[in-house]
Amino acid sequence: MNKFLKWYKNTKLHPFELAGLTHLYLVSIHPFVDGNGRVSRLIMNFTLNKNKYPLLNIPIKQRQDYYSVLADYDIEKTEKPFINFLFRLYLKEYLN
Repeated sequence: MNKFLKWYKNTKLHPFELAGLTHLYLVSIHPFVDGNGRVSRLIMNFTLNKNKYPLLNIPIKQRQDYYSVLADYDIEKTEKPFINFLFRLYLKEYLN
């Protein structure tokens, strides 16, 4: 967790990418017995809101895809598919 917090404090990423990676890294660290996904999504939305971006909801219909890209990260350790997944959701929610 200390490494994660130091990274969060010192990173210079675009706010959307920071929000997505915050979610991805925190849920991967799995620091709590329960609620890791909820806390990760909450912090993702906190980061978006703090940077004046609308909040992101992951719809139930997209839940399987969400779990799939999370699982892919556990195996491949590549962040881009997860960020792209979130970005497509964001575009769909706010451009339609």
